[in-house]
Amino acid sequence: MGNTLMAGMMQPSGFTGLSMSTLSAMGVQGLTPLAGCTPSPSSTTDVDQDGVYANATVTFSCSVNGITVTGSMSETDHNDNDASSGYTITVNNLTVTNTTTNTKLVENLSWDLTKTGTYSYALNFDLKLQYTDSSGGNFAFEDKGKPTYTADPPGAVTAYDPFVAGTFTFSGSVTYTDSDGTYALTRTSGQGGVH
Repeated sequence: MGNTLMAGMMQPSGFTGLSMSTLSAMGVQGLTPLAGCTPSPSSTTDVDQDGVYANATVTFSCSVNGITVTGSMSETDHNDNDASSGYTITVNNLTVTNTTTNTKLVENLSWDLTKTGTYSYALNFDLKLQYTDSSGGNFAFEDKGKPTYTADPPGAVTAYDPFVAGTFTFSGSVTYTDSDGTYALTRTSGQGGVH
């Protein structure tokens, strides 16, 4: 898992980058250079050298300059002998608490990218964010989605240009909750071609 995951959502590359990117995306400024908030993965086994650990977990438990980080992240390669097999990422209660501003942000994520054919993939994700402000107000956001990409025709697609032709589909929902209520949006796309 890495910076490229947060940027491109397709190519993970090591836990340290993801943890710092995730925390940065969660609004924690300046945490990257702070010692004590970059734990090591439980395993760095990566037989196929695709940048995805076969099965690893990182657990956070640190406090620096009024910011406390707890929770864990894990990743599993679907097949550590096949660099294109896909992977699963799970973020469990990654909690960033700022005791100076009395705010808290909690992230949970389930991310599964699965190979469904030659250069064809299905993604299933569920991102949940909960924020508590200094007055005790709670806000929640959830984004669920199931995008798919099917190469068409598979023979026209190569490793150098995997998205030259194919079909994208997407379904999902976004939900936002605050003290005034819950707001939901459902998203569904028709089949969109790439040529």
